[in-house]
Amino acid sequence: MKKLSLILMVFAALLISGCGNPTPQEVQESKEPKVVEVAGDPLKFIEDDAIRATEVQLVEQMVSYRSSYIEQLEKLGKFYDRQGNQMKAVWAKQELDALAKIDKRPYIVVAEITSPDLEASESIAEADGIYMEAVQQITDSRGVFSDMKGLLAAKEKLENLIATYPTSDKIDDAAWQIAEIYNRDLDDCYVAMFYYQRVWQWDSDNPYSARFAVAKIYDDEFHNYTRACEFYEKAIQLEPAYTANVTYAKNRIKAINSK
Repeated sequence: MKKLSLILMVFAALLISGCGNPTPQEVQESKEPKVVEVAGDPLKFIEDDAIRATEVQLVEQMVSYRSSYIEQLEKLGKFYDRQGNQMKAVWAKQELDALAKIDKRPYIVVAEITSPDLEASESIAEADGIYMEAVQQITDSRGVFSDMKGLLAAKEKLENLIATYPTSDKIDDAAWQIAEIYNRDLDDCYVAMFYYQRVWQWDSDNPYSARFAVAKIYDDEFHNYTRACEFYEKAIQLEPAYTANVTYAKNRIKAINSK
């Protein structure tokens, strides 16, 4: 648990610093990661803390190299521009422009490296304030014209909340909001699933339909109907307040089983 706490502290520092340029560290070789769940299942996890620490170190190093690569291209472009070599200056700019269009995957998100055994139990004023501010920012950013920068800023605030106040009674709420941003706004159902799962793990009495959301992703995106039915059943049993979801889940289970 101590190792996991240390990993979380490192990742929190990365989030707060905006993934800056940490000094690259030599990464030790490790054994093949031990995972659970079905092969290809988005909800599989690395169980070994030492292997998880190696992953964090590798990603940290990659972020450093990625940032350095961009910085060096900018310097190179300015150098050629000062020398009057417009052709090479244009090359550098074209490469920078191409990099800007590439999706830069996070590889590790707070939900992955934060213990599933956390409990959303403590009322913390600072965490409450961050949560309310982030929710308002999400609401404002989902107007007629979606403000992606606002949504990403809100997501980062919520990630910082989880990393900084892991005992707050708002961590499950934050996980839900982050999952919705990934699923609805960023079209990234893989990462969304991690956060949806943390909602019920961190607070079994949460007011959200996270299991149904996971079932829909398995059903619609991955066509993993076995897992979809599993989570539809859990939604029926554990999220009965969402009557429309329960009706949908029952109908989908019937349809899947009749194939």
